[in-house]
Amino acid sequence: MRRLSNPFPYDVVWVKWDDAESTYGWELESALDPKEALATTVGFLVKETPTHIVIASSVSHEEEEGHTTNNRLQIPKGMIKETIIIKNGTNKKPIPKIPAIPV
Repeated sequence: MRRLSNPFPYDVVWVKWDDAESTYGWELESALDPKEALATTVGFLVKETPTHIVIASSVSHEEEEGHTTNNRLQIPKGMIKETIIIKNGTNKKPIPKIPAIPV
């Protein structure tokens, strides 16, 4: 496998986050045992707001009107446990570690 530079303006990131879970059916409160449901996502950081990030798994090479993205995942920052920038994008601006928001 050869190593490539990142030709896109988006950083490639690795994010560990606590996913939400749901259950169904009637249960006693005493039977509930909430635990972390840790997930890991790797992709292009295509959007960041004060409260969320959006990661896309695919980015087009079209640039005339901007890149299009596919298979996006929006993660609330309060669910993020750790973020690592794998490869900086061509935007050249440093993106600091994305902090989790205390709940």
